[in-house]
Amino acid sequence: MKVIAGSISLLYRFFMRKNINIDERIQKKLFLAPHEIEDLIEFTSLNFRDGGDGNFRILNVKKPTKYFRITTIANYLEWLCKILLSHAGQENTIKEVMAFINNIKRKRPRNNDKYNMEIEKSLDKAQLDSLFSILSPGGNLNPFKEKVQKRNNLIFLLLHCFGLRAGELLNLRIGDIDFAESTIAIRRRANDKTDSRVYQPLVKTCERKLIAD
Repeated sequence: MKVIAGSISLLYRFFMRKNINIDERIQKKLFLAPHEIEDLIEFTSLNFRDGGDGNFRILNVKKPTKYFRITTIANYLEWLCKILLSHAGQENTIKEVMAFINNIKRKRPRNNDKYNMEIEKSLDKAQLDSLFSILSPGGNLNPFKEKVQKRNNLIFLLLHCFGLRAGELLNLRIGDIDFAESTIAIRRRANDKTDSRVYQPLVKTCERKLIAD
């Protein structure tokens, strides 16, 4: 989990240096240009380490680490595109997103000893406490815009408390929540014509009710 967070942190460090507002760019479908992708790939090769005297030495990481970083960054950007463009309603959107993501993945180094992608998928108590402290609405460290902080905090609470899959979470509607009985209904809505999102969420599990006590 820490190495995944480190890769995403590296990505946003790159965006900060290049003055790139990635959310705005994605919403306008102005994906990274070829030269920007090249710069990003070069950036993933670097290892910023404290030399101990306050100065930072820039070293090159090994191929397995670079492979892992690029894979993690590509997967994250694909997820971010799906979130930000979910209401785009354009048939070519998926193709454009995947072309962008594949352009990044093609830059991964050829390597027979790929970084082990099987990483612990759960957080310990200290990590959870830190996560929810950061996500606290109004907190100084909260990375999200103020208008979505409460929503995003609720999203993480639902994921943590009920173990929801991403498709189940994105499929929730106000009508699925019974405030009188304190229950949340997980429903299947395959090919819902009333859902205008390009990436319609899929519920692969059985319908069920969750008790919110």
